[in-house]
Amino acid sequence: APLAILTIDKQGNILTTNQMMLDFLGSPSKEETMKINVLTFPPLKDKGVSAQFKKCLDTGNKIKFENNYKSKWGKTLYYRLYLNPIINNKNNITGVLAIAEDISKDKKYEKKLLDAKNKAEEADRQKDIFLANISHELRTPLNSIIGFSDILKEDENLELEQKKYAQYINEGGHHLLKLINDIIDFTTIKGKQIKINNEYIETKDLIASIIPVAKNQFYHFNKKNIELITNSTDKIKDTFIKVDKIRFTQIATNLINNAIKYTNKGSIILNYYTKNNEFIFTVKDTGIGIPKNKQKIIFERFRQADEKLSREYEGSGLGLTIATELTKLMNGRIWLESTLKKGSTFFVAFPIANKNKEKDNKKNNTTKYNDNEYNNMRFTILLVEDNVNNKIYIRNILEEYKFNILEANNGKEAVEIFKNSTNIDAILMDLQMPIMDGFEATKIIRNINPDIPIIAQTALAFQEDKENAINAGCNDILTKPFSKKELLFKVIKNIKV
Repeated sequence: APLAILTIDKQGNILTTNQMMLDFLGSPSKEETMKINVLTFPPLKDKGVSAQFKKCLDTGNKIKFENNYKSKWGKTLYYRLYLNPIINNKNNITGVLAIAEDISKDKKYEKKLLDAKNKAEEADRQKDIFLANISHELRTPLNSIIGFSDILKEDENLELEQKKYAQYINEGGHHLLKLINDIIDFTTIKGKQIKINNEYIETKDLIASIIPVAKNQFYHFNKKNIELITNSTDKIKDTFIKVDKIRFTQIATNLINNAIKYTNKGSIILNYYTKNNEFIFTVKDTGIGIPKNKQKIIFERFRQADEKLSREYEGSGLGLTIATELTKLMNGRIWLESTLKKGSTFFVAFPIANKNKEKDNKKNNTTKYNDNEYNNMRFTILLVEDNVNNKIYIRNILEEYKFNILEANNGKEAVEIFKNSTNIDAILMDLQMPIMDGFEATKIIRNINPDIPIIAQTALAFQEDKENAINAGCNDILTKPFSKKELLFKVIKNIKV
Protein backbone atom coordinates (compact mmCIF):
# COMPACT_ATOMS: atom_id res chain seq x y z
CA ALA A 1 0.00 0.00 0.00
CA PRO A 2 1.27 3.56 -0.72
CA LEU A 3 0.36 4.51 2.86
CA ALA A 4 2.05 3.90 6.21
CA ILE A 5 0.08 1.25 8.16
CA LEU A 6 0.19 -0.05 11.73
CA THR A 7 -2.01 -2.36 13.76
CA ILE A 8 -2.01 -1.71 17.50
CA ASP A 9 -3.55 -3.72 20.35
CA LYS A 10 -5.61 -2.28 23.20
CA GLN A 11 -2.52 -1.93 25.39
CA GLY A 12 -0.79 0.28 22.80
CA ASN A 13 1.63 -2.35 21.50
CA ILE A 14 2.41 -2.32 17.77
CA LEU A 15 1.53 -5.69 16.27
CA THR A 16 2.29 -5.19 12.56
CA THR A 17 3.82 -2.53 10.35
CA ASN A 18 4.60 -2.14 6.65
CA GLN A 19 7.69 -0.82 4.90
CA MET A 20 6.03 2.53 4.17
CA MET A 21 5.66 3.15 7.91
CA LEU A 22 9.39 2.46 8.39
CA ASP A 23 10.21 4.98 5.66
CA PHE A 24 7.64 7.35 7.12
CA LEU A 25 9.36 7.36 10.52
CA GLY A 26 12.92 6.92 9.31
CA SER A 27 13.06 3.68 11.34
CA PRO A 28 15.96 1.24 10.75
CA SER A 29 13.79 -1.92 11.19
CA LYS A 30 10.43 -3.39 12.10
CA GLU A 31 11.86 -4.60 15.41
CA GLU A 32 12.89 -1.08 16.45
CA THR A 33 9.52 0.33 15.42
CA MET A 34 7.58 -2.30 17.38
CA LYS A 35 9.39 -1.36 20.60
CA ILE A 36 7.28 1.83 20.70
CA ASN A 37 4.12 1.81 22.83
CA VAL A 38 1.52 4.18 21.43
CA LEU A 39 -0.05 4.87 24.84
CA THR A 40 3.15 5.52 26.81
CA PHE A 41 5.78 6.82 24.34
CA PRO A 42 6.41 10.48 25.47
CA PRO A 43 6.68 12.15 22.02
CA LEU A 44 3.35 10.55 20.99
CA LYS A 45 1.74 11.67 24.25
CA ASP A 46 3.06 15.22 23.74
CA LYS A 47 1.61 15.43 20.22
CA GLY A 48 -1.80 14.11 21.29
CA VAL A 49 -1.54 10.82 19.38
CA SER A 50 -1.91 8.73 22.56
CA ALA A 51 -5.06 10.60 23.57
CA GLN A 52 -6.61 10.17 20.11
CA PHE A 53 -5.72 6.45 20.16
CA LYS A 54 -7.43 6.03 23.54
CA LYS A 55 -10.47 7.97 22.29
CA CYS A 56 -10.77 5.62 19.30
CA LEU A 57 -10.70 2.60 21.66
CA ASP A 58 -13.21 4.09 24.12
CA THR A 59 -15.79 5.38 21.60
CA GLY A 60 -15.34 3.01 18.67
CA ASN A 61 -15.39 6.02 16.35
CA LYS A 62 -13.11 6.63 13.39
CA ILE A 63 -10.74 9.54 14.00
CA LYS A 64 -8.84 11.77 11.60
CA PHE A 65 -6.38 14.47 12.60
CA GLU A 66 -3.25 16.28 11.44
CA ASN A 67 -0.08 17.34 13.21
CA ASN A 68 3.68 17.71 12.80
CA TYR A 69 6.04 15.16 14.32
CA LYS A 70 9.73 14.44 14.81
CA SER A 71 10.42 10.71 15.17
CA LYS A 72 12.99 9.23 17.56
CA TRP A 73 15.16 8.62 14.50
CA GLY A 74 15.19 12.31 13.53
CA LYS A 75 12.63 12.28 10.70
CA THR A 76 10.56 15.49 10.69
CA LEU A 77 7.26 15.52 8.84
CA TYR A 78 3.70 16.76 8.78
CA TYR A 79 1.22 13.89 8.77
CA ARG A 80 -2.47 13.08 8.50
CA LEU A 81 -3.46 10.13 10.70
CA TYR A 82 -6.57 7.95 10.37
CA LEU A 83 -7.47 5.75 13.38
CA ASN A 84 -10.03 2.99 12.85
CA PRO A 85 -11.21 0.57 15.56
CA ILE A 86 -10.58 -3.15 14.86
CA ILE A 87 -13.72 -5.11 15.77
CA ASN A 88 -13.89 -8.91 16.06
CA ASN A 89 -16.82 -11.17 15.18
CA LYS A 90 -18.19 -10.73 18.72
CA ASN A 91 -18.39 -6.97 18.11
CA ASN A 92 -15.61 -6.25 20.57
CA ILE A 93 -12.86 -3.69 19.92
CA THR A 94 -9.54 -5.53 19.93
CA GLY A 95 -7.25 -2.79 18.70
CA VAL A 96 -6.74 0.04 16.24
CA LEU A 97 -5.73 0.21 12.59
CA ALA A 98 -3.58 3.32 12.05
CA ILE A 99 -3.03 4.70 8.54
CA ALA A 100 -0.66 7.63 8.17
CA GLU A 101 -0.12 9.92 5.20
CA ASP A 102 2.85 12.26 4.74
CA ILE A 103 1.39 15.66 3.84
CA SER A 104 4.59 17.67 4.34
CA LYS A 105 4.69 18.83 0.70
CA ASP A 106 1.03 19.84 0.83
CA LYS A 107 1.64 21.83 4.01
CA LYS A 108 4.68 23.56 2.56
CA TYR A 109 2.63 24.52 -0.50
CA GLU A 110 -0.26 25.58 1.72
CA LYS A 111 2.12 27.73 3.79
CA LYS A 112 3.47 29.36 0.65
CA LEU A 113 -0.07 30.15 -0.47
CA LEU A 114 -0.96 31.49 2.97
CA ASP A 115 2.20 33.62 3.07
CA ALA A 116 1.42 34.94 -0.41
CA LYS A 117 -2.17 35.69 0.63
CA ASN A 118 -0.98 37.49 3.78
CA LYS A 119 1.54 39.49 1.78
CA ALA A 120 -1.11 40.44 -0.77
CA GLU A 121 -3.55 41.46 1.99
CA GLU A 122 -0.83 43.46 3.73
CA ALA A 123 0.11 45.14 0.45
CA ASP A 124 -3.57 45.94 -0.12
CA ARG A 125 -3.85 47.31 3.43
CA GLN A 126 -0.73 49.42 2.96
CA LYS A 127 -2.11 50.68 -0.36
CA ASP A 128 -5.34 51.75 1.35
CA ILE A 129 -3.37 53.47 4.11
CA PHE A 130 -1.19 55.20 1.51
CA LEU A 131 -4.19 56.35 -0.52
CA ALA A 132 -5.97 57.62 2.59
CA ASN A 133 -2.85 59.50 3.71
CA ILE A 134 -2.02 60.92 0.29
CA SER A 135 -5.65 61.95 -0.16
CA HIS A 136 -5.54 63.74 3.19
CA GLU A 137 -2.19 65.39 2.47
CA LEU A 138 -3.39 66.65 -0.92
CA ARG A 139 -6.92 67.66 0.02
CA THR A 140 -5.86 69.67 3.06
CA PRO A 141 -3.73 72.23 1.15
CA LEU A 142 -6.26 72.17 -1.70
CA ASN A 143 -8.84 73.48 0.76
CA SER A 144 -6.69 76.60 1.15
CA ILE A 145 -5.75 76.87 -2.54
CA ILE A 146 -9.30 76.59 -3.88
CA GLY A 147 -10.88 78.43 -0.94
CA PHE A 148 -8.62 81.50 -0.95
CA SER A 149 -8.64 81.72 -4.76
CA ASP A 150 -12.48 81.71 -4.58
CA ILE A 151 -12.32 84.62 -2.15
CA LEU A 152 -9.80 86.51 -4.31
CA LYS A 153 -11.97 86.09 -7.43
CA GLU A 154 -14.77 87.96 -5.65
CA ASP A 155 -12.55 90.70 -4.20
CA GLU A 156 -13.62 94.02 -5.74
CA ASN A 157 -10.32 95.62 -4.70
CA LEU A 158 -8.30 93.42 -7.07
CA GLU A 159 -7.43 94.50 -10.57
CA LEU A 160 -8.76 92.52 -13.53
CA GLU A 161 -5.34 90.93 -14.18
CA GLN A 162 -5.05 89.84 -10.54
CA LYS A 163 -8.51 88.28 -10.63
CA LYS A 164 -7.46 86.40 -13.75
CA TYR A 165 -4.46 84.98 -11.89
CA ALA A 166 -6.75 83.94 -9.02
CA GLN A 167 -8.96 82.19 -11.59
CA TYR A 168 -5.93 80.28 -12.95
CA ILE A 169 -5.03 79.14 -9.41
CA ASN A 170 -8.62 78.08 -8.81
CA GLU A 171 -8.81 76.11 -12.06
CA GLY A 172 -5.52 74.37 -11.30
CA GLY A 173 -6.78 73.42 -7.84
CA HIS A 174 -10.02 71.98 -9.24
CA HIS A 175 -8.09 70.04 -11.87
CA LEU A 176 -5.87 68.49 -9.20
CA LEU A 177 -8.92 67.69 -7.08
CA LYS A 178 -10.53 65.92 -10.05
CA LEU A 179 -7.41 63.76 -10.48
CA ILE A 180 -7.40 62.84 -6.78
CA ASN A 181 -11.10 61.97 -6.85
CA ASP A 182 -10.64 59.81 -9.96
CA ILE A 183 -7.80 57.84 -8.37
CA ILE A 184 -9.74 57.31 -5.12
CA ASP A 185 -12.90 56.26 -6.99
CA PHE A 186 -11.01 53.91 -9.29
CA THR A 187 -9.25 52.28 -6.33
CA THR A 188 -12.47 51.74 -4.36
CA ILE A 189 -14.24 50.34 -7.44
CA LYS A 190 -11.33 48.04 -8.28
CA GLY A 191 -11.16 46.82 -4.68
CA LYS A 192 -14.96 46.29 -4.65
CA GLN A 193 -15.18 48.66 -1.66
CA ILE A 194 -17.52 51.19 -3.23
CA LYS A 195 -21.05 51.39 -1.85
CA ILE A 196 -24.02 52.00 -4.12
CA ASN A 197 -27.16 53.38 -2.48
CA ASN A 198 -29.89 52.77 -5.04
CA GLU A 199 -33.28 54.41 -4.65
CA TYR A 200 -36.31 55.02 -6.86
CA ILE A 201 -35.82 58.46 -8.44
CA GLU A 202 -37.92 60.30 -10.98
CA THR A 203 -35.77 60.87 -14.06
CA LYS A 204 -36.87 64.48 -14.56
CA ASP A 205 -35.48 65.26 -11.09
CA LEU A 206 -32.17 63.63 -12.04
CA ILE A 207 -31.87 65.65 -15.23
CA ALA A 208 -32.89 68.86 -13.46
CA SER A 209 -30.01 68.34 -11.02
CA ILE A 210 -27.50 67.60 -13.81
CA ILE A 211 -28.16 70.69 -15.95
CA PRO A 212 -26.69 73.17 -13.41
CA VAL A 213 -23.63 70.88 -13.09
CA ALA A 214 -23.21 70.93 -16.88
CA LYS A 215 -23.44 74.72 -16.98
CA ASN A 216 -20.88 74.96 -14.19
CA GLN A 217 -18.50 72.73 -16.17
CA PHE A 218 -18.83 75.01 -19.18
CA TYR A 219 -17.88 77.92 -16.95
CA HIS A 220 -14.98 75.96 -15.48
CA PHE A 221 -13.49 74.97 -18.87
CA ASN A 222 -14.09 78.51 -20.21
CA LYS A 223 -15.18 77.21 -23.64
CA LYS A 224 -16.85 80.20 -25.30
CA ASN A 225 -17.08 78.69 -28.78
CA ILE A 226 -19.41 75.84 -27.90
CA GLU A 227 -23.08 75.91 -26.96
CA LEU A 228 -24.85 73.75 -24.37
CA ILE A 229 -28.24 72.48 -25.60
CA THR A 230 -30.65 70.59 -23.35
CA ASN A 231 -34.11 69.21 -24.04
CA SER A 232 -37.21 69.72 -21.94
CA THR A 233 -37.66 67.34 -19.04
CA ASP A 234 -41.44 67.11 -19.59
CA LYS A 235 -41.17 64.15 -21.98
CA ILE A 236 -39.78 61.89 -19.25
CA LYS A 237 -42.32 62.88 -16.62
CA ASP A 238 -43.44 60.07 -14.28
CA THR A 239 -40.52 57.85 -15.34
CA PHE A 240 -38.54 56.26 -12.51
CA ILE A 241 -35.23 54.41 -12.39
CA LYS A 242 -33.48 52.79 -9.44
CA VAL A 243 -30.00 54.30 -9.14
CA ASP A 244 -27.64 56.03 -6.74
CA LYS A 245 -28.31 59.70 -7.46
CA ILE A 246 -24.79 60.84 -6.54
CA ARG A 247 -23.18 58.18 -8.72
CA PHE A 248 -25.55 58.86 -11.65
CA THR A 249 -24.56 62.54 -11.46
CA GLN A 250 -20.90 61.47 -11.40
CA ILE A 251 -21.37 59.41 -14.57
CA ALA A 252 -23.12 62.27 -16.34
CA THR A 253 -20.48 64.76 -15.18
CA ASN A 254 -17.66 62.57 -16.50
CA LEU A 255 -19.33 62.28 -19.90
CA ILE A 256 -20.02 66.02 -20.03
CA ASN A 257 -16.43 66.81 -18.99
CA ASN A 258 -15.09 64.61 -21.78
CA ALA A 259 -17.38 66.21 -24.33
CA ILE A 260 -16.33 69.74 -23.30
CA LYS A 261 -12.65 68.80 -23.18
CA TYR A 262 -12.54 67.35 -26.70
CA THR A 263 -14.81 69.94 -28.36
CA ASN A 264 -13.48 73.32 -29.44
CA LYS A 265 -16.43 74.61 -31.46
CA GLY A 266 -20.04 73.72 -32.18
CA SER A 267 -22.31 72.33 -29.49
CA ILE A 268 -22.88 69.76 -26.80
CA ILE A 269 -26.38 68.34 -26.62
CA LEU A 270 -27.82 66.59 -23.57
CA ASN A 271 -30.69 64.34 -24.57
CA TYR A 272 -32.85 61.87 -22.64
CA TYR A 273 -35.71 59.60 -23.61
CA THR A 274 -37.26 56.20 -22.99
CA LYS A 275 -36.92 53.25 -25.36
CA ASN A 276 -37.54 49.50 -24.94
CA ASN A 277 -38.28 49.92 -21.23
CA GLU A 278 -35.03 51.80 -20.65
CA PHE A 279 -34.27 55.37 -19.69
CA ILE A 280 -31.46 56.61 -21.94
CA PHE A 281 -29.28 59.65 -21.26
CA THR A 282 -26.97 60.86 -24.05
CA VAL A 283 -24.18 63.40 -24.39
CA LYS A 284 -23.52 64.40 -28.00
CA ASP A 285 -20.62 66.64 -29.04
CA THR A 286 -19.14 68.09 -32.23
CA GLY A 287 -15.58 67.37 -31.12
CA ILE A 288 -12.61 65.47 -32.52
CA GLY A 289 -14.40 62.10 -32.72
CA ILE A 290 -12.98 58.62 -32.17
CA PRO A 291 -11.87 56.19 -34.90
CA LYS A 292 -13.64 52.80 -35.03
CA ASN A 293 -10.60 50.80 -34.01
CA LYS A 294 -10.15 52.90 -30.84
CA GLN A 295 -13.73 52.97 -29.59
CA LYS A 296 -13.30 50.03 -27.20
CA ILE A 297 -10.00 50.94 -25.60
CA ILE A 298 -11.16 54.37 -24.38
CA PHE A 299 -13.25 52.59 -21.74
CA GLU A 300 -10.07 50.99 -20.39
CA ARG A 301 -8.14 52.64 -17.57
CA PHE A 302 -5.53 55.28 -18.41
CA ARG A 303 -6.33 55.03 -22.15
CA GLN A 304 -7.20 57.64 -24.75
CA ALA A 305 -8.10 57.21 -28.40
CA ASP A 306 -4.78 58.76 -29.37
CA GLU A 307 -2.18 58.43 -26.61
CA LYS A 308 -0.43 61.53 -27.99
CA LEU A 309 -3.51 63.55 -27.06
CA SER A 310 -2.73 63.10 -23.37
CA ARG A 311 -0.41 66.10 -23.62
CA GLU A 312 -3.00 68.32 -25.28
CA TYR A 313 -6.03 67.15 -23.28
CA GLU A 314 -5.16 66.75 -19.61
CA GLY A 315 -6.74 64.10 -17.43
CA SER A 316 -6.17 60.87 -15.53
CA GLY A 317 -7.57 58.62 -18.25
CA LEU A 318 -9.91 57.15 -15.63
CA GLY A 319 -13.12 59.11 -16.21
CA LEU A 320 -14.73 56.72 -18.71
CA THR A 321 -13.50 53.66 -16.79
CA ILE A 322 -15.15 54.97 -13.62
CA ALA A 323 -18.36 55.85 -15.51
CA THR A 324 -18.43 52.35 -17.04
CA GLU A 325 -17.92 50.54 -13.72
CA LEU A 326 -20.47 52.69 -11.89
CA THR A 327 -23.01 52.08 -14.67
CA LYS A 328 -22.52 48.31 -14.36
CA LEU A 329 -22.85 48.45 -10.57
CA MET A 330 -26.27 50.09 -11.03
CA ASN A 331 -27.39 47.49 -13.61
CA GLY A 332 -27.05 49.88 -16.53
CA ARG A 333 -25.08 49.85 -19.76
CA ILE A 334 -22.89 52.39 -21.57
CA TRP A 335 -21.78 52.67 -25.20
CA LEU A 336 -20.83 55.21 -27.85
CA GLU A 337 -21.24 56.16 -31.50
CA SER A 338 -18.57 58.31 -33.09
CA THR A 339 -17.24 59.62 -36.38
CA LEU A 340 -13.69 60.92 -36.62
CA LYS A 341 -13.50 64.74 -36.82
CA LYS A 342 -17.30 65.02 -36.60
CA GLY A 343 -18.07 64.17 -32.98
CA SER A 344 -19.23 61.50 -30.57
CA THR A 345 -22.38 60.48 -28.73
CA PHE A 346 -22.17 58.60 -25.44
CA PHE A 347 -25.21 56.66 -24.27
CA VAL A 348 -26.06 55.52 -20.73
CA ALA A 349 -29.15 53.35 -20.23
CA PHE A 350 -30.91 52.09 -17.09
CA PRO A 351 -33.98 49.87 -16.77
CA ILE A 352 -37.19 51.77 -16.07
CA ALA A 353 -38.48 50.90 -12.60
CA ASN A 354 -42.03 49.81 -11.97
CA LYS A 355 -44.14 52.97 -12.07
CA ASN A 356 -46.26 51.61 -9.24
CA LYS A 357 -43.23 51.63 -6.96
CA GLU A 358 -43.58 54.34 -4.40
CA LYS A 359 -41.32 57.25 -4.99
CA ASP A 360 -38.91 57.74 -2.11
CA ASN A 361 -40.65 60.44 -0.13
CA LYS A 362 -37.71 61.41 1.94
CA LYS A 363 -38.20 65.02 2.83
CA ASN A 364 -35.67 67.33 1.37
CA ASN A 365 -33.86 68.68 4.37
CA THR A 366 -32.15 71.35 2.34
CA THR A 367 -31.72 74.45 4.45
CA LYS A 368 -31.54 77.65 2.51
CA TYR A 369 -29.38 80.35 3.94
CA ASN A 370 -29.84 84.02 3.31
CA ASP A 371 -27.06 86.54 3.80
CA ASN A 372 -29.26 89.03 5.61
CA GLU A 373 -31.17 86.46 7.66
CA TYR A 374 -28.04 84.97 9.25
CA ASN A 375 -25.97 88.10 9.59
CA ASN A 376 -25.71 89.40 13.17
CA MET A 377 -27.22 86.27 14.76
CA ARG A 378 -23.95 85.83 16.67
CA PHE A 379 -23.74 82.06 16.74
CA THR A 380 -20.61 80.70 18.43
CA ILE A 381 -18.64 78.03 16.57
CA LEU A 382 -15.82 75.95 18.05
CA LEU A 383 -13.36 75.52 15.18
CA VAL A 384 -11.07 72.52 15.75
CA GLU A 385 -8.31 72.50 13.11
CA ASP A 386 -4.53 71.98 13.22
CA ASN A 387 -3.77 73.41 9.76
CA VAL A 388 -3.13 77.16 10.04
CA ASN A 389 -4.16 78.02 6.46
CA ASN A 390 -7.46 76.12 6.71
CA LYS A 391 -8.15 77.75 10.05
CA ILE A 392 -7.70 81.23 8.53
CA TYR A 393 -9.87 80.30 5.53
CA ILE A 394 -12.77 78.99 7.66
CA ARG A 395 -12.51 81.80 10.19
CA ASN A 396 -12.62 84.48 7.47
CA ILE A 397 -15.81 83.02 5.99
CA LEU A 398 -17.60 82.62 9.32
CA GLU A 399 -16.55 86.02 10.64
CA GLU A 400 -17.89 87.62 7.46
CA TYR A 401 -21.28 86.29 8.57
CA LYS A 402 -20.77 87.55 12.13
CA PHE A 403 -20.17 84.16 13.77
CA ASN A 404 -18.16 84.13 17.00
CA ILE A 405 -15.19 81.79 16.66
CA LEU A 406 -13.42 79.76 19.36
CA GLU A 407 -10.34 77.89 18.16
CA ALA A 408 -8.63 74.63 19.15
CA ASN A 409 -5.52 73.11 17.56
CA ASN A 410 -6.31 69.49 18.47
CA GLY A 411 -8.95 67.27 20.03
CA LYS A 412 -7.62 67.62 23.56
CA GLU A 413 -7.85 71.42 23.42
CA ALA A 414 -11.34 71.14 21.94
CA VAL A 415 -12.57 68.98 24.84
CA GLU A 416 -11.15 71.43 27.42
CA ILE A 417 -12.67 74.47 25.68
CA PHE A 418 -16.04 72.73 25.40
CA LYS A 419 -16.01 71.78 29.10
CA ASN A 420 -15.39 75.40 30.08
CA SER A 421 -17.83 77.07 27.65
CA THR A 422 -21.60 77.24 27.85
CA ASN A 423 -22.45 79.17 24.68
CA ILE A 424 -21.11 76.97 21.86
CA ASP A 425 -23.75 76.43 19.16
CA ALA A 426 -21.84 74.01 16.90
CA ILE A 427 -18.44 72.40 16.45
CA LEU A 428 -16.41 72.13 13.25
CA MET A 429 -14.21 69.11 14.00
CA ASP A 430 -11.16 68.16 11.95
CA LEU A 431 -10.64 64.39 12.14
CA GLN A 432 -6.88 63.97 11.70
CA MET A 433 -4.95 65.95 14.31
CA PRO A 434 -2.00 65.41 16.65
CA ILE A 435 -2.29 64.65 20.41
CA MET A 436 -5.99 63.67 20.13
CA ASP A 437 -7.80 63.11 16.83
CA GLY A 438 -11.31 64.25 15.98
CA PHE A 439 -12.86 60.80 16.39
CA GLU A 440 -11.81 60.52 20.04
CA ALA A 441 -12.65 64.16 20.82
CA THR A 442 -16.12 63.74 19.30
CA LYS A 443 -16.84 60.68 21.45
CA ILE A 444 -15.81 62.54 24.63
CA ILE A 445 -17.82 65.67 23.77
CA ARG A 446 -20.80 63.56 22.78
CA ASN A 447 -20.77 61.97 26.25
CA ILE A 448 -20.79 65.44 27.81
CA ASN A 449 -23.52 66.80 25.53
CA PRO A 450 -25.51 64.44 23.29
CA ASP A 451 -27.20 67.30 21.40
CA ILE A 452 -24.42 69.69 20.34
CA PRO A 453 -24.10 69.70 16.51
CA ILE A 454 -20.69 68.36 15.48
CA ILE A 455 -19.68 68.68 11.83
CA ALA A 456 -16.68 66.64 10.77
CA GLN A 457 -14.37 68.40 8.34
CA THR A 458 -12.09 65.86 6.76
CA ALA A 459 -9.71 65.28 3.89
CA LEU A 460 -10.27 61.53 4.19
CA ALA A 461 -12.15 60.49 1.06
CA PHE A 462 -13.20 56.90 1.66
CA GLN A 463 -16.78 56.04 2.56
CA GLU A 464 -15.53 53.99 5.51
CA ASP A 465 -13.91 57.10 7.03
CA LYS A 466 -17.16 59.03 6.71
CA GLU A 467 -19.10 56.20 8.35
CA ASN A 468 -16.55 56.13 11.18
CA ALA A 469 -17.11 59.86 11.74
CA ILE A 470 -20.89 59.37 11.96
CA ASN A 471 -20.42 56.37 14.28
CA ALA A 472 -18.16 58.47 16.52
CA GLY A 473 -21.04 60.93 16.98
CA CYS A 474 -20.71 63.53 14.20
CA ASN A 475 -23.98 64.91 12.81
CA ASP A 476 -22.64 65.80 9.38
CA ILE A 477 -19.51 65.78 7.21
CA LEU A 478 -17.68 68.42 5.18
CA THR A 479 -15.20 66.88 2.75
CA LYS A 480 -12.15 68.98 2.01
CA PRO A 481 -11.76 70.97 -0.09
CA PHE A 482 -15.10 72.69 0.50
CA SER A 483 -16.43 75.99 -0.78
CA LYS A 484 -17.77 78.95 1.16
CA LYS A 485 -21.30 77.98 0.14
CA GLU A 486 -20.86 74.38 1.34
CA LEU A 487 -19.41 75.50 4.67
CA LEU A 488 -22.24 77.94 5.39
CA PHE A 489 -24.88 75.44 4.28
CA LYS A 490 -23.58 72.70 6.62
CA VAL A 491 -23.16 75.02 9.61
CA ILE A 492 -26.55 76.68 9.30
CA LYS A 493 -28.34 73.38 8.58
CA ASN A 494 -27.02 71.85 11.78
CA ILE A 495 -27.40 74.78 14.17
CA LYS A 496 -30.58 74.62 16.22
CA VAL A 497 -31.97 78.12 15.94
